[in-house]
Amino acid sequence: MFRSRSRVIAIDPTSEGFAFAVLEGPERLIDWGTTKVPKLKRSEYLKRLDALFERYQPKGLIVESPRGKDSRRSPRVAGVIRSLELLAWQYHVKVSRVSRGQVRAAFGPAWRKHEIAKAISRWFPVLEDSVPPARKPWQAEAKCMNVFDAISFALTAFGAVQGEVR
Repeated sequence: MFRSRSRVIAIDPTSEGFAFAVLEGPERLIDWGTTKVPKLKRSEYLKRLDALFERYQPKGLIVESPRGKDSRRSPRVAGVIRSLELLAWQYHVKVSRVSRGQVRAAFGPAWRKHEIAKAISRWFPVLEDSVPPARKPWQAEAKCMNVFDAISFALTAFGAVQGEVR
């Protein structure tokens, strides 16, 4: 876990690149967004993360545990996550893995991703307009949900949520 004022970058790989969130403790969201990675090459993932490290000088990198409870990560994404961790270690940045199961336990086991995104938008009101409508079973997940996933990893790693979010 991280100290309450540590600057961290949380990453959630996507089908086109990755979503990221930069937080300084669980109370301060500094930046967030998505980045596309051409041809999904690992070297391109590393270039983009390297740029984030240079810009924000984090103390920690938070990623999803690709083998954690409830993880559905492919071997390709697990390899990408491992490459990102290796880059973090080169920068002497502490790495923390958070499983989907840990996120659900932190927010409340009955919570779904959309409910977690709504809770995060209450935590960080600047994100209120970014929460997509709840998806129907036949719909693809909105691309902006990955930013909320990244933030949920960070809040879980900080130990900021215990079953309820303000």
